[in-house]
Amino acid sequence: NVVPVYVYRLRKILRLGDRPDSVIRRDRYGYGLVQGIAEVDALCVDDLVTRAEAAERAGDLPGAVRLCDRALELFRGEPLAGLPGPLAESERLRLAQRRVALAQRKADWQLRLGRRIEAITGLSALALEEP
Repeated sequence: NVVPVYVYRLRKILRLGDRPDSVIRRDRYGYGLVQGIAEVDALCVDDLVTRAEAAERAGDLPGAVRLCDRALELFRGEPLAGLPGPLAESERLRLAQRRVALAQRKADWQLRLGRRIEAITGLSALALEEP
């Protein structure tokens, strides 16, 4: 009975505005996200990071920084806030580490572009948030 309770809570958290439909579906295989309705920030971050890495390989460091900025903008507040349990806590930690690594990579690209002040400002803000 624990899983349906968590799913109920997730449905409330993930409800799209005032719409009654849920982004979580249940079928004979279990629960899942409805494609096309749900946009998962973590998957968007993965896509943006992949594109930023491709831009770096192509020599487009300004493009890599822009894509990295877009990925970092998706980190708003505490990930999975309000969800209890060791799995949620583990994922919160993983996402926090991902954010730090991404900010460091962005600073590296900024330094390579000669944007020292931007890199230092970003890393200083990160150090205040993640001491």
